[in-house]
Amino acid sequence: AEGTTVALAAGGRFVSALAFHPGGTHVAVAGADGLSVWNATGTKVTWADAPREAFAVAFDPTGAALAVAEPMAVRVRDAQTGAVKQTLPT
Repeated sequence: AEGTTVALAAGGRFVSALAFHPGGTHVAVAGADGLSVWNATGTKVTWADAPREAFAVAFDPTGAALAVAEPMAVRVRDAQTGAVKQTLPT
């Protein structure tokens, strides 16, 4: 909800970028140790991919896909499962 503070139990990891699902149901967290998608309350990891480093992350307007910038590529992932749908070399 707007104005609500959520603390992610990320274990003190460095965070490069955050993206909020358009429906407000999830938050994607990119960092030096990979990518994780959490529920909106920050209490449960929906899925994660490590040890790939991720610099930036963005949901598409429908919330169905997630673009993730990594050192050598941008990967388009299914936002629900994390499955890679497309890889774009940089």
